[in-house]
Amino acid sequence: MSNSEIISALLGAADGFKPKVIFDVGANIGQSLVEYRNAFPQCGIFCFEPVDGSYEGLVKRASGDALTRIYKSALGSQAGQVVITNRRTSTANRIVVEDGRPYREGELNTTKTIDVITGDEFCRANGVDHIDFVKIDTEGYDLEVLHGFDGMLREKRIDFVQTECSFSPNNLVHVPYEKIAAQLFQYGYRLFGFFGLSRRDDSVGSIIRKGVHYGDALFVLDTTLDGAQGLQSRSADVRSSPRRPPPRLRMTRNIYGRTFTTLSPSFIRQINGRTRKAGRVRGRRSNTLRMSEPSCHPYVKSTASNPWWTRPAATFTG
Repeated sequence: MSNSEIISALLGAADGFKPKVIFDVGANIGQSLVEYRNAFPQCGIFCFEPVDGSYEGLVKRASGDALTRIYKSALGSQAGQVVITNRRTSTANRIVVEDGRPYREGELNTTKTIDVITGDEFCRANGVDHIDFVKIDTEGYDLEVLHGFDGMLREKRIDFVQTECSFSPNNLVHVPYEKIAAQLFQYGYRLFGFFGLSRRDDSVGSIIRKGVHYGDALFVLDTTLDGAQGLQSRSADVRSSPRRPPPRLRMTRNIYGRTFTTLSPSFIRQINGRTRKAGRVRGRRSNTLRMSEPSCHPYVKSTASNPWWTRPAATFTG
């Protein structure tokens, strides 16, 4: 895991990131706990570790820390019991799943049955209504853990989610990144970054020429999506609402056999409304444009010295 890198990234990118609740799922002997506590001394940390040897080491490391709670159970997609490898404090202990994943020689010689609860059930039972940061490191069981948090994720009660995932088709232990991303994207989470990318190290060839085998993916609840969806909704409302056509500025009239171009009545009404409003603000009576009184409004020039046939149509009553 690459907790120090992730903590630095969060402190550098998230304004005032001060988590109140952190879940450490697959805490082992508390390696991550120490880093979280150093970075966030006032944060409540919930640690989950079902393996006997690792749990004992975790309890010793958290001794005297009143803000840390430790639970000897696993989190999954549904409550029940599962089988897990039980090799003291190994970081490679994992839940045994019959899905074709390979196991190392002797890995299944020592196993035990453990209890599993879902993250949603745990939060309801312990009064946890919001989680600032969830770290999941369960050696290939991460997607099941995420399914157990479906309710919290759907209701957007978790801010950041860190998982360990596979980036290679040859990695049959960890969950492929695409599956993790698909699960979180549907709830409005987006990729924050990749950390601790590891290339497969073996005795054949140079590691420089090898692709990334696995690593940590950090996801963030993207609150900007809500704003974007709201904007799209408002735009749709505007597009669907009927629009009033703009008033015609001029129209053609035939008076006494002569054709005149006039100001349209709708345009005059609009000008009158604006002028009355301006007059109320200034505290004096407003002049309004009338069909028979063109000279009283600044939009129409005085025509008193012009003969009637040269006057604007505003001098005629339609």
